Amino acid sequence: MDYGKYIIVEERGHEVAVLFNCLIEHQSLSLAFCNIVSAGFFEVGAEPNKEDSRDIGVSVWGKSVSLNIEARKGTDEKLIKDVLRDEV
Repeated sequence: MDYGKYIIVEERGHEVAVLFNCLIEHQSLSLAFCNIVSAGFFEVGAEPNKEDSRDIGVSVWGKSVSLNIEARKGTDEKLIKDVLRDEV
C-alpha cells in the first residue's frame, strides 16, 4: 500500500487515529465511531536520524468527501505516528 486512509476519533477525552485501506470509504467507519474529528489520507516514509535510526515520517492530506471532514496537518501526523511506532 503506497498510502492509506485514516480517521481521528475522540474516545474518552483522547484523540486516537484509526488507519485503514484505501478501498474502504471513510463513511463506512463512521457507523462504528460517534465523534470523528478529522479524516483524510496518510503516507509513511523512513526518516532515520543520528538520534534515532528507526524514526519514521508521516504526512497527511486531503479530506473525506463522504464525511466532509478535512485532514489536520501536524496534529493528525503525530497521532498516526503514535499508532505506528511505539516510543521506547
